[in-house]
Amino acid sequence: MLKSLSETRWSAKADVLRAQITSRYEMKKALEDLIEDNTQIPDMQVTAEGFRKTLESFQTTLFTVIWDEILQRVDKTSEILQREELDLLCATKVLQTLSLFLSEKRSNFDDYEARALQLANVPEPNYEKKSEKGNFFQMNKTDPDFKRMSPSERFRAGVFLPFIDNLVAQLNKRRDCYEVLNTRFEIFSNLEEKEKEEVTKQAKYLAQSYPKDIDEELFVQECHHFKMYMKVET
Repeated sequence: MLKSLSETRWSAKADVLRAQITSRYEMKKALEDLIEDNTQIPDMQVTAEGFRKTLESFQTTLFTVIWDEILQRVDKTSEILQREELDLLCATKVLQTLSLFLSEKRSNFDDYEARALQLANVPEPNYEKKSEKGNFFQMNKTDPDFKRMSPSERFRAGVFLPFIDNLVAQLNKRRDCYEVLNTRFEIFSNLEEKEKEEVTKQAKYLAQSYPKDIDEELFVQECHHFKMYMKVET
């Protein structure tokens, strides 16, 4: 059965996409039953027919295959980032690895296309003309190369690559935010092992980042004192 799509949980979105792949036959059969069920109101049958056509569309299938793989990784990353014990350094690394993972997918278009063909059970891809319209198509149609490209190449250059690049860019922005916080609070990472000068430098940096909240001179003293406490404890 199809699940409702939550606006707030990556896991809900990932589950919906996974269901469209693993339960594709069951979904199609359920829609066909609705279409053929004369006890249903006409609007319901028309809606079911529209969903069936969308489900069978090669382009929809391709998007499903692409999004499924991506959302599975995004969901797992989101789960890690929500762990209470996660520190800022690990959070930064987790986002960096996801960014690198997605960057590598730029070269996977042929594989996605082949998987979509198999899932849709069609002999060749069918790219709809409307995919070259709208704001999400990021290729200049006046480019001399555009006319020489096959529909598949146009989709790859105008939709797939910009889509991946935008995801990576957004992830990198999020990672940069974590890196800023990680640098600011680096003083608390292995404090007992730091040299005196390093403790002073990092304590001052954090205090200067929040001048209205932290007294720099007192905070530096507290960090040196806390370092001694941690050494005694260990």
